[in-house]
Formats: sequence, structure tokens, C-alpha cells
Amino acid sequence: MNNKEEQVEIFDSEEIITFSDDEGNSYSYVQVACVEHDGDFFVLLEPADESQATEDGLYIFKILNYENMDEDWEVEPVMDETLANTVYDKFIEVYEAQCGGDCSSCSANCPSKDE
Repeated sequence: MNNKEEQVEIFDSEEIITFSDDEGNSYSYVQVACVEHDGDFFVLLEPADESQATEDGLYIFKILNYENMDEDWEVEPVMDETLANTVYDKFIEVYEAQCGGDCSSCSANCPSKDE
């Protein structure tokens, strides 16, 4: 993947995925995008249940077993702020380039909607 558009896949449909932690708690998220960075793959998610939402909005997870996509994902949250910002910036650059400016049919929370 050489350019940013090849490194970012933005999902059109609201596919909900559910993860379970070691204690059996389930968490449901809507897939927003998948981003490749330095040979690693990351998924950007937002909580499917608004009651679980935080001010942060999107969560960024590294997909540990991307090469085995026929298996359930193994993910870990990205805790490195610099890496999280880099992945997010790649996503937002492609997202903004693809935005047609028609805010009436868009579900994104971007500054244009507030104007």
C-alpha cells in the first residue's frame, strides 16, 4: 500500500462486532475503518451503544492476527498516543478527501455540520 487511499478502508455499512474480555464481558462496536500503517493493521471503532460512548469518540485497536482473517480477531488497544494520532490522521485525511460535502446524508460528527 503506497498511498493513503490504499492504506485506509472506510466502511459504508454499520457492521457491529462484539468482543469479549477475559472476564466474559461483551462490548459491541461499529466498524468505522481499517488502516494499514508500517505493515500493521488497525481498526477504528465506535461504541454501538451510546451509553458506552466517551468523549474520545473512536477507539483504535491493533489487529494482532490480520493475516488469519478467517479467525476471530485478536486485538489490543493502541496505548501509544503518537501511533494512535498517526493512524487517526491517515483515516481523517482519506475521510475528508472522500466527503462529498452533502452533510444531510452523512452521519459523521465533523465541524461542517455545526455551521
